[in-house]
Amino acid sequence: MMKGNKSVIASALYLVGNIFTKAVAFLTIPIFTNLLTTSEYGVVNTYTTWVNIASIVICLSLFNSFRSAYVDKQERFNGYCASVIRLALLLFGVSMLIATIAILGVPGIRSDAWMIYSCLIQAFGTFCVTCMTTKYMLEFRYNRRAFYMIVPNLCCVGLAIVLLLVTDENRYMWRILAYAFVYAMFAIAILWSMRKEKTDKSDWKYATGYSLPLIFHGLSLVVLAGSDRIMITALVNSSEAGIYSLVYNLGTVATAIATALEGIWLPWFIVKLKEGNLQLINKKVVYLVENVSVVVIGVMLVAPEVLKVMSAPEYWSGTNMIFPVALAAYLMFLYDLAVNIEYQYKQTKKIAANTIMAAGINIVLNLILIPIFGTVAAAYTTVISYMFSLIMHGYYAKKCVPGIFPKKTYLPYLLMVVAVSLLSPFLVPFVWLRWGIAVVLGVGYLYCMFIRKRFIALQIKMR
Repeated sequence: MMKGNKSVIASALYLVGNIFTKAVAFLTIPIFTNLLTTSEYGVVNTYTTWVNIASIVICLSLFNSFRSAYVDKQERFNGYCASVIRLALLLFGVSMLIATIAILGVPGIRSDAWMIYSCLIQAFGTFCVTCMTTKYMLEFRYNRRAFYMIVPNLCCVGLAIVLLLVTDENRYMWRILAYAFVYAMFAIAILWSMRKEKTDKSDWKYATGYSLPLIFHGLSLVVLAGSDRIMITALVNSSEAGIYSLVYNLGTVATAIATALEGIWLPWFIVKLKEGNLQLINKKVVYLVENVSVVVIGVMLVAPEVLKVMSAPEYWSGTNMIFPVALAAYLMFLYDLAVNIEYQYKQTKKIAANTIMAAGINIVLNLILIPIFGTVAAAYTTVISYMFSLIMHGYYAKKCVPGIFPKKTYLPYLLMVVAVSLLSPFLVPFVWLRWGIAVVLGVGYLYCMFIRKRFIALQIKMR
C-alpha cells in the first residue's frame, strides 16, 4: 500500500510540475495582455524565442546527454551532471565576451545591449534549470523535479507583475529583466549546490560527442516553434505576432498536459526498452496516447471562449488559429514518442537531420503563404511541418526497434483529433453544443481514467 501511495504521489507531482509552467503562462495572460500592448507582447515573445535559440547555441544542448549518461555513468551521475553544467558555464563566459566585443564594435546595437546580455543570462539560467529537471526525472526524485518546474516560473511571473505595476513606460523591458534576474539567481544556486563535485573532462568529451548533433535538432525545434512569430513580425507586424503568440500559448495548453504525462511515461519507458519488453510498451502506450488525445480535443472545444475571457478584444481575431495550433501540439507529442527511441539508440544525427528538414519546410511555406493568407497561414504550416516530423521520426524509430508503436496504437486517435480540428472552426458559433460535448467527454473520460484505470499513471509502476 505504501509503495502504491508513493506511486500516486509521484505521478501527481510529475503532473503538477509539468503543467505548472504552462498554467502560469495561461493564467497570467489577462494580466500581461492588459499591461502590455499587442506590439510589446509580440516583442517579449519574440525575445523568448531568441532566448531558446541562445540556450541551445551557447550550451550545445548538453543536457540531452543525461539520458544516455544515466545508463552509462550511473555510478557517478551527480559528478557527470556537475561537469556538464561547468562546461556550459565556460561556454557562457565565452559568449558574454563575444557579445561585449560585438557591442563595442557595432555602435548600432549598443542601445540593445541590455537585451543581448539579458538574453544570454536567461539562456544559461534556463539551461541550468533544465539540467536539474532532467536529472531528477531520470532519478525519479519527483519532489525536487517539481520544485525546479514550479518555483523559477512562479518567481519570474511574480517579479514581472510587480515591476510592470510600478512602471508606466517600456514595460516590455521590465518584463524581460525580471526573467533574466530570476534565472541568474537559480543558475548561481545550482552551481553552488554542485561545488563539492569534481570536474571530469572526460565527461566533457562524452557530452559534446553525444549532444553536438542535437544542436541542430534543438535549433530546428525552436525554428518550428518560434520562427512563425519572427516571420510574422518581419512579414506583417509585431502586433500580429503578439496575437499569434497569445493564441499559441492557448493552443498549446494541451502540450503542458502531454509533457506532464510523458514525464511519467519516459523513465518507465527507458527501463522497459532496455529490457526489450516491446509487448508491454505497445500495450501501455495506448493509454498515454488516449489520455493526450482527449485533452487536445477538449482544448479545441472550449478554447474560443477561453480566449475571450483571458484577453482583450484586439486578440480575438486569432480564434480560428487555435485549432491548427492545438493539432500541431498533438503531432509534436506523437513524434516525441519516436524521438525518445532514437535518443536511446544514440541516433542523434538522424534526429537532427529530420528536424532540420521539417524546420526548412516550415520556413519555406511561411515565406510563401504568410504574404498571401496572413498570420493564420503560420499555424497551418506548423501542422504540415510537424506531420512531416512524425512520419520521418516514426520511420527511423521502427528501424531501430522493429515492431515498436504499431499504427493501430495511435492512428485512430490521430484521425479523430484531425477530424475535430477541421470541424471546430464551423462549430465556433454553437457555444452550448461545443461546451456540452466537452463536459460529457470530460466527465465520461474521468470515469474511464480513474474507475476503469485508463490513466497512464495507473497503468505503469513508478519506481
